[in-house]
Amino acid sequence: MESPGRVNDSSNLVHQVSPLSCLDYSILATIFVFSIYIITMILSMCGNTLALIIFLCHPEKYCANQKRFRGTHSTVARRTKNDVNVTCSEDGASSLIKPLSISTQETETLKNTDLPRGLHHVKRSFVAPNPVMTSSFNYYLASLAVSDLLMGLFCIPVTFTQICLGYWPFAHFLCPVVVYAQLVMVTASTLTNTAISLNRLTGILDPIRQRRLSSSNPFSHTWLRIACIWFVALTGSIVQLVVTGVRSEEGIEVCQEGWSGQLHNRSIYTVVLFVVLYIIPLGIQGTTYGFISYKLWKRSTPGELVHSVEKMRLKEKRRIIKMLIFIVVMFGICWLPSYIFFLLQDFSHLDQRVDANTSRVIFGVCHWIAMSNSFVNPLIYLCMSKSFKVSDW
Repeated sequence: MESPGRVNDSSNLVHQVSPLSCLDYSILATIFVFSIYIITMILSMCGNTLALIIFLCHPEKYCANQKRFRGTHSTVARRTKNDVNVTCSEDGASSLIKPLSISTQETETLKNTDLPRGLHHVKRSFVAPNPVMTSSFNYYLASLAVSDLLMGLFCIPVTFTQICLGYWPFAHFLCPVVVYAQLVMVTASTLTNTAISLNRLTGILDPIRQRRLSSSNPFSHTWLRIACIWFVALTGSIVQLVVTGVRSEEGIEVCQEGWSGQLHNRSIYTVVLFVVLYIIPLGIQGTTYGFISYKLWKRSTPGELVHSVEKMRLKEKRRIIKMLIFIVVMFGICWLPSYIFFLLQDFSHLDQRVDANTSRVIFGVCHWIAMSNSFVNPLIYLCMSKSFKVSDW
């Protein structure tokens, strides 16, 4: 069993080899591999469960009552005629530097203050209520945590069991169901990460429209997008319910795809998965985050700022750009080995070039690297950049 929803076809040679425990590997190596898989599964479940709880139950720690992130802006302190300090930023967007806190009395004063032309957006930013400031972003992260959590539950233990035993030890009806669930979770996770990058780009290009949509109906747009992601994942993976099943190879029952002798159909399916779930998402994420990084770095500072503020702004830019690069690089690194393995298996007949034991070990390593992405995602969004997390959509 393998991700994304594919079955290692080297299992049809399992009758020629003994189970993994009987290979000429040391017991220590077997224990090490087993430990790595168990640790990965535990980290994935714990990390995504924690992320899900935080995103849904404690949004104030990451999103509530925070200003939107639309880029790295400069902060200019201005004093009105009533000596009220306010913070304004380029293009009317909120600053990454923490805004000046003002009291209730100062807020009332600001309401009645005639600000110079060009500073009315500052007045609206401080005075106008915005109860849906950044809540919707949490639901995207919660959806990502659910898909990664279920991926760890379905993909890691079942796949590892078949790799070790060399046969399908579970009920027959579970074979297509589990493989289908694996592909659903992989697709949902990939599409959610891609949606996050697209919405970050929208926040940079058209922040006013994003604010208007959020204010008019805060959650309908978010839930509609999430529903579309899961609908595509659920319907696009149905093919696994049709082609996957338990088949007997000289008395050994294995869970694998069956294409009725038409191997070119399997090759086409592999290429489609590679393009739709890897090339296109990686290209979109790389392009959007690259453009966002370019806009962040290019954006200039209006007015004259003290050196310390400018230095802080530059440091924040570099931190966010590094995080955006890290997201794309981790996605590409984690999933590339598995797709290379599938392509080699279909187009270069890998199972005929190497013995089944070696093929199973190679696949096990590729699968573990892919699954490690399921616990890297919550670490990225929870720990790496508060500025990214507090954004609104």
